[in-house]
Amino acid sequence: MRLSATTGMLLSRLGMEKTLEYLSNAGFDGVDFSYDLGDDYEGVGENYIEFAHKMKALLDKYGLDCVQAHAPYTLGENHKFDESEPLFKKVVRSIESASILGTKKIVVHTIDVSPSNDVCEVNYRYYKALQPYAEKFDMIISIENLFTWVPAQRMHVGRLSRPLEMNAFVKSLNSPHFAVCVDVGHASITGVEPEDYIANIDADLLKVLHVHDNDYFYDLHLLPFMGNLNFANITAQLKKKGYKGDLSYEVGGFIKKVPDDFLPTALKYSVDVGRYLISKIEE
Repeated sequence: MRLSATTGMLLSRLGMEKTLEYLSNAGFDGVDFSYDLGDDYEGVGENYIEFAHKMKALLDKYGLDCVQAHAPYTLGENHKFDESEPLFKKVVRSIESASILGTKKIVVHTIDVSPSNDVCEVNYRYYKALQPYAEKFDMIISIENLFTWVPAQRMHVGRLSRPLEMNAFVKSLNSPHFAVCVDVGHASITGVEPEDYIANIDADLLKVLHVHDNDYFYDLHLLPFMGNLNFANITAQLKKKGYKGDLSYEVGGFIKKVPDDFLPTALKYSVDVGRYLISKIEE
């Protein structure tokens, strides 16, 4: 099982080459490559192919795998689901670019919809529009349990936040090019213990993990053991499930508080924590 971290959590501070150098020196096996960095991000711009080959060379230079990737998610329910829509085209570009980086897995968020629309119906059309590109570039689109924050009620409303709902939705797409990304932090803030979410996802659908910690209310993206999630239960359930994918951190909330001159030490510690979690899953 490989340990990876999102490139986006360090990019604005270090730039891409330094980000990869730091992750490599800390002992990570690879990266979760972030394409979700705004509509003007060069990774999904007009020169995205050139960008992808440059990134692949840097990954190779630092001995890192592209374990998975994360597509842009600014597309809305009122946009067209074809390449005449620039935001849709950027998602397509991220799929192609990720394939050049060498991964077979990319997380593509569901679209948030208004109360008058059916979240599953809208997203079914969205993912089906992406299916030909997943097939062309031999990519598994991983669908993540998400949420919408409702300020007036001070609560998170889940999107595919119940595992049986997620199972049914992914199966309805009827293609091996779709799978599930379980985000353990998102499960907790939408009322499901992460270990219970994992337990109730079909084993053959669970391909990707987003791992971080929180306080069961805010989406804090802390390093495991810095919040309130029970990682003994989470790792035990992943072991029981027979999870064979990778472990990928989304711990930007932890990293952003670390001074630049202490980053190497903090990253090395995060690797030690990740190796410990992996040992509990694989033992």
